[in-house]
Amino acid sequence: MYFSEMGCKMLKIIESIASTYISKSDMIEFNNMLVCAYTMSFDCDRNSETRIIYQISKDGGESWERHELVPVCRGVPYWDNIKLSKNQHCIYIFANSVEREDVGVEILYFKSSDLIHWSNPKSINIVGVLSGAPLFLNNKNVLIPIHSKNRKTGYYQQKIYYSDNFEVWHQCSKLPFLEYHDFCDSQLYSVDNELGLLMREKSVNNWDMFCSKSNDDGITWNRPLKVPFKGCSRPKIEIYQNKLIVFFSFDKLENMKLNNKVVIAISNLNEFHKTPYRCNFSTYSYTDLYGDQNCELCLGNAGCIHSETGNIITTTYFVKNNIGNIAVNILKGSGLI
Repeated sequence: MYFSEMGCKMLKIIESIASTYISKSDMIEFNNMLVCAYTMSFDCDRNSETRIIYQISKDGGESWERHELVPVCRGVPYWDNIKLSKNQHCIYIFANSVEREDVGVEILYFKSSDLIHWSNPKSINIVGVLSGAPLFLNNKNVLIPIHSKNRKTGYYQQKIYYSDNFEVWHQCSKLPFLEYHDFCDSQLYSVDNELGLLMREKSVNNWDMFCSKSNDDGITWNRPLKVPFKGCSRPKIEIYQNKLIVFFSFDKLENMKLNNKVVIAISNLNEFHKTPYRCNFSTYSYTDLYGDQNCELCLGNAGCIHSETGNIITTTYFVKNNIGNIAVNILKGSGLI
């Protein structure tokens, strides 16, 4: 089933620049506004200037205001590792800085309460690649998922850290190790005093999805179980009206024609959390939405729910004629959720 049958359309292209490196974007709703953030660099070099751009929509994605976060960062962040998160009062932008020999990959964050004034970038004292958006808990703790390579096995493993002040970070118990599995992109979520971690496995061609659960605020995690659908990279989760909505990236456009290249999967939240290995999902792709764009590369599907309308708003990064573009798409929510 394609989104065009459900009323999907590309609203507009909000960024289109040649000869630059634009990251995949992330999107979140904050104070009834949609916020889309991404990075931009004019040279793929450690010493180049990297700008963090964020755009705001106050009308459900129809129009956007472009802003640039200052100060400008030095070095190229990992191009698919900018994440947005929020608590009751502030919105946060998290990004991996360039890999440095002395500290490895550094995680920086900025925060704002009004989308106008932002804090100076602060470094989180954790070395690793940010694999998913941080999650704020009701007990004032924040959890951050990262992945790093196990030196003995050569495979990537998930690690979860927590803090109550952003200054001192503690590593949760390691997730049970699955031999020959490469867990990279992930997303944390919370359901009825339990936590879940949805992970994408990339060591084999199937790109299977796995889920692990915790009932002690993330301190310990159970053995990951395979989820019964195929994904692509970088899962992102939205919870809306007891529905679990999972957004995926996708790689080259021709691969989208395969039915197992999911763009969005929707399930009952409690059903998924209780038995993720047996849960039923409705899956959607919108191959034909970009089919006439003649894109060289099409990926970076992030999104969120516009709470006033229930519409699903997504952003997609695509390259055409050596020009990087970020487009905003709207999916009418009534037919999907």
